[in-house]
Amino acid sequence: MNEPVERWYSGKEIVGKYGIKDVQLFGLMRNGVQVRTYTDKEVVDEDSLPRERRHSLEFFEEDEQRYIELNKGKDEAGIVITGRGLGGHTRPERSKRSANEIKQIAQRRYDGQPLEILNPPDPNKYELISYTLTYDDIGRITAILKALSFLFLAADVDKFFDNDEVPPKEQSPRPDQENTGEIQTAEATATKENDKHRAKDIANSYINRCKAQNETPVIKDAIQLVQGEIRGKFKDRTIRTWINVLFPPKSRKPGAPRKK
Repeated sequence: MNEPVERWYSGKEIVGKYGIKDVQLFGLMRNGVQVRTYTDKEVVDEDSLPRERRHSLEFFEEDEQRYIELNKGKDEAGIVITGRGLGGHTRPERSKRSANEIKQIAQRRYDGQPLEILNPPDPNKYELISYTLTYDDIGRITAILKALSFLFLAADVDKFFDNDEVPPKEQSPRPDQENTGEIQTAEATATKENDKHRAKDIANSYINRCKAQNETPVIKDAIQLVQGEIRGKFKDRTIRTWINVLFPPKSRKPGAPRKK
């Protein structure tokens, strides 16, 4: 007996079916509804991943000490030394510093580091996005457009709404509606960026299929696949510019023969 096939709703279908706002799709994600991309990547909340400073305090203390050791001779000769260390800190003109000064400078450089996701999950298997939309206006709109194209497990979605739950929408207030021209420009830019992202995903999937079959990927074939998805909104040469770098040199010539 065949197992039942899992059904998935696109974000756009959920908005239409349940009459919610596009931004409320992120409420579904935060409440544990399973989500994936149309290229079968698992969607992960980037806000849930640990963020760390790249270098330790000891690293900067040792770096400052190395700087002093390397420049002792120049300092004794009275040569003015300037420069920038790791982390963008401007060093004093002289290399003579007390142990306390070294610790203070190292601490400032350590504190000045951004918090980063140093060990992100495999980008070929996972799509990172902020479930709380911690972006600027254009980034927020881009994320919403992505969510509309995501696939949500239908059983999870139906169960959520059967419990009369309404996903919250207050996490991402819309920009001032008086700035209509700015909003339209931002949406147009975000739409193009989203299509560019989709084009690269489609091209990567095509390249991986070719590799699995020991064939040489042909960029013209990839362009046709992309055009089928985005429905001819952009010219072939625009799509070629987006995905060209993903292909090996021998695939970039129009009509390159497939490897047998």
